[in-house]
Amino acid sequence: MKQTILLLCLLVMGTQLGWAQSNLVIKHDVTGRNLPSVKVRVHDQNITGFETDGNQNVSVPASANSRFSAETILGITQYDLQTNACMPQRVHNWGDGKVSATFQVSATGEGSPYTDRGTGYNSNASGAFDAPATTRQEAVRTGFPAYTVSPNGEEWITSHGAGNTIHFAHRAQGATTWIEGNIPTTTPNGGLWTGVATGGSDGKTVHVIYYTTPSGNGGAAVDGMDGTIKYCRSLDNGTTWDIVDAALPGVNGDNFLNFSANCYSISANGNTVAIGVFHLLNDVLMFKSEDNGTTWANGRVVHNFPLTKWGFDDGYTFDDIASEFNPAIWPAPNDVIDSLALLTNDNTGNVLVDENGIVHVAFGTFFIRDADTTDDNSYNLYPGTNLGIVYWNDLLDDNAGIVAGYCPDLNADGTLGSATSDIYYDGYYGMSLSTGPTLGIDADGKIYVSYISNHELNVSTDNFFYKQPFITQSSLDWTTFSEPQPVLQDDLIEDPLVTAFTENFYAAIAPKVDDKAHIVWQQDFTLGVSLRITGTQAAEDNEIRYLGFPVDRLTIGTNDQKLKIKDIAVLPNPASNNALLRFDLVNNAEMSIQVINIAGQRVMEQNGNGVAGSNTINLNTTALQNGIYFVRLNAGAQSGVVKLTIAK
Repeated sequence: MKQTILLLCLLVMGTQLGWAQSNLVIKHDVTGRNLPSVKVRVHDQNITGFETDGNQNVSVPASANSRFSAETILGITQYDLQTNACMPQRVHNWGDGKVSATFQVSATGEGSPYTDRGTGYNSNASGAFDAPATTRQEAVRTGFPAYTVSPNGEEWITSHGAGNTIHFAHRAQGATTWIEGNIPTTTPNGGLWTGVATGGSDGKTVHVIYYTTPSGNGGAAVDGMDGTIKYCRSLDNGTTWDIVDAALPGVNGDNFLNFSANCYSISANGNTVAIGVFHLLNDVLMFKSEDNGTTWANGRVVHNFPLTKWGFDDGYTFDDIASEFNPAIWPAPNDVIDSLALLTNDNTGNVLVDENGIVHVAFGTFFIRDADTTDDNSYNLYPGTNLGIVYWNDLLDDNAGIVAGYCPDLNADGTLGSATSDIYYDGYYGMSLSTGPTLGIDADGKIYVSYISNHELNVSTDNFFYKQPFITQSSLDWTTFSEPQPVLQDDLIEDPLVTAFTENFYAAIAPKVDDKAHIVWQQDFTLGVSLRITGTQAAEDNEIRYLGFPVDRLTIGTNDQKLKIKDIAVLPNPASNNALLRFDLVNNAEMSIQVINIAGQRVMEQNGNGVAGSNTINLNTTALQNGIYFVRLNAGAQSGVVKLTIAK
């Protein structure tokens, strides 16, 4: 990773404020300076021969050549761009102490250029991780892998291959040989940058998404968009593909200009599949299928971007964006509120489907503004607004969420930065101060969010702050998150002094969390990404590292903690005109029961009193239409959710 354009970040810590017309809670600046925005160039869709999503010219300082051993090194790569935006799934917790991880690997460097690029792989199946991987698993050159393991233990890797083919490799648990092939896509000019999930009632379904090749890569418009998302499905573990190149509902040129590389995420659990779409100039959307990908509901609006089919230099007025304006949280350089600033997503996000079929979403946020409407293909950015990572689930209303993580004041001095250094933004990542979230969940249903932010205690020789992974944990009802903790804590790593001067980026958490959150990330000694730079700057070794973070270090405040309701169930299920809600409570409590449809609408609600021990409540479901619902029960400090199917 190389140093890039660094932009001043705004300092934001402190009070919580409500976001206009939503449940979003914002941590807003009360102590730091409110610095002006900085103009940056838009990353073009033109992808270089190295397949990145943008390029810029900057000077690059010499980097340290020394290597060191800390945590567990899984691999070494000179190809230092692990994703263009969202982190795909890269690590799997098997649940028996075994962890497997993947990453993009190449040992040859720019001169080749990266002819050996592909998927690096490491696992501790033998009791300890293998030696650091430096070679790919595939027989052919591939790029930007996504990895998952099916309920049957089948490992799956998808990526893009030669000629913009959508490549896959899979093998049964314990097998040593990968079965490789290409999905028989029909999209003109093929596609790039995949995501993969597995599920189905028999565990044999494979779901794949990819990005159609844009014009900058020799492609052409598809569905009226210069770069869109396509969905493919196999019901028989990759032997055949019964759905190929399907479009998501409403995703076409009538509603969108385009999306961008890796701006999407996919997750599946049983017959529930979810796709999240995260893009700087569009709504954050969540698409959901309850029938294993056969049909898809219209996208839920996780975050509303107030302009439609809008591009930089198109111009807009305050009236166009007034519905989302909130003076309490909008940037105010020189104490003048920038009412034309746009609160948006930074192209990063992640989705996770839990055992009940509830979809959890997290995404990065920042403010932008297009103040110059000449044809300069640039915009103003407030990169350091510490709004943080927003969490949402589909029990919430559209355009609502909760802050789940942010850049913390680690030395508790009331400000971010130091006497000689400010928090800086790295333009090559093209992301916000807190960015790149991935999601995990434990057996109790608590959500874990791993993400990247600046570490104010770790400063480079140029007075820039290095980045490190952070992690937070939710309460059982997902309404509150713990204070962020740095993953690389001194007693968990071999050499805290050296680690304090490393750049750590591209973190991914295993979706399954037990007593540890299993996290993989990329580390080197230099700020930024060499592959975002045009020219002949030499690449360097980057280490892919693993750490199991003890989750008992994450604590929710006593007043925010919830107890999980035991043995909650609906009988019969499917139900028709009546159903019985059964559950056990720890103590007597007033109860609130809500029935929520898949659009997030509360279609039934009733209150009552529960007693310690077993409870049975009758639900009159006569007025409910056939479909999938969630029953959410809150009883004092106790909380639970159960899925309900109505079939009359």
